[in-house]
Amino acid sequence: SEDEDGTTGPDKWLKYFKNGRTQVRVTPSLYVQWDIVPWLSFKSTFGADYQSIRSDMFKGQKINYTRGSNGSSSLISRFKYNWDNMFMFNKKFGLHSISGTAGMTMTSNMSGTQTVSGWYLTQDNAMTASVNGAVSPYNSTTFSASKNTILSFLARAVYDYRNRYTLTATFRADGSSRFQGANKWAYFPSFAGAWRISEERWFGVKSISMAKLRLGWGMVGNEGIPSYRTMPLYTTTTVSDHTASNLSGSQIGTYLSYVANPNLKWETTSQVNAGLDMGFFKGRLTFSADYYFKKTKDLLFWLSVPESAGTRGYYGNVGDIANKGVELELNGILIEKNDMSWTAGFNMAYNKNLVTKLTASDEEAAGIETGGISGGTGNNTQLIQVGYPMRSFYLYQQVYDTDGNPINGVYVDRDNDGQITDKDKYVGHHADADFTFGFNTRFTYKNWTAALSGHAAIGNWVYNNV
Repeated sequence: SEDEDGTTGPDKWLKYFKNGRTQVRVTPSLYVQWDIVPWLSFKSTFGADYQSIRSDMFKGQKINYTRGSNGSSSLISRFKYNWDNMFMFNKKFGLHSISGTAGMTMTSNMSGTQTVSGWYLTQDNAMTASVNGAVSPYNSTTFSASKNTILSFLARAVYDYRNRYTLTATFRADGSSRFQGANKWAYFPSFAGAWRISEERWFGVKSISMAKLRLGWGMVGNEGIPSYRTMPLYTTTTVSDHTASNLSGSQIGTYLSYVANPNLKWETTSQVNAGLDMGFFKGRLTFSADYYFKKTKDLLFWLSVPESAGTRGYYGNVGDIANKGVELELNGILIEKNDMSWTAGFNMAYNKNLVTKLTASDEEAAGIETGGISGGTGNNTQLIQVGYPMRSFYLYQQVYDTDGNPINGVYVDRDNDGQITDKDKYVGHHADADFTFGFNTRFTYKNWTAALSGHAAIGNWVYNNV
């Protein structure tokens, strides 16, 4: 169609539509270092990352007939900083040496989003500022903000004798703003030792250029959940209200969007690992093997609730998981000349995990359903259950015809009660791979490079939701 001034087709969009984005980013960093004595120094480092993103959109009624002129303006702000203060030392005593660090680190993340929207505006031209003229119920204003901070104190010491025997000890205390009270802090020690066998005088295998045994134990923590989950969170919403005294036809209300869990605490993982590193033919061929056993306690996990509860759910420390596995890696330099080189590498990993405890009642717990899918409300395909791997599928058993095709909507009555209910579901395959493989190779000739990589997985199953 044509406007009064003759504007038609694509020219209408150029005149009556605006969609712009402006971004500002600043990443300053600075440090101060003090060499106290030759073997002891102090360094303070500060780094920040600030982002501001503004997005404006306006669509005039000449190209948006259903809702009139409408527009929106949003501003996203993010600010993150890291502040590290470390003492570093390195001292030698004859054939002995000791080195390490001690200090504190602080990391803080802040973000905020503001959005203003309006519909049925009287302005035709692409002016986002006209959104201010929108009246209720044809306007919307939203605001959200989040902040989280981690404060850590740490110490690490490394003892070495003749580059042959190495002992490492580490301790850190981490405090997170995502938890409350005494649960804010958690403590993580670790110890490790290494023996470089190839440095022993009696070691005389010429083809083996390096051989080292490793053994370690340590703890790490995870606080990777959204902020403010220890307190109830409410969300505003607009509901219809056509009473005679309400001229706008709507009311602003609030609802409980997230249930509080003040008992949330750090998820902790302890791990024992043993490894062997070897080099052959002056390092042209290297091999490493690792065995590990990990025990995760107080697993942080999202727990959904029935839709009838009127809320989305909450985070909880749901139980314990055990992981054990083997990792192997082989790398080789196949060709190494002045203007040409060729390298190749292969790695393989095996992992087995089991849920060993659920907070509710251990082995008697019914399990936690997860793995939501589309196609309905509250539909889940996976179950966390004691004695089974994480992310195990929890499904009805499909019935197939004589040609091997699934019969739609027909399932096995596993408990033989004459009807299909949740009691007929069973825990079967799991989504995580038992074995993973990787391969890479790189060939270089003068200024030309060709590279190839690949990976594979065995033992993982996928739900296709058909």
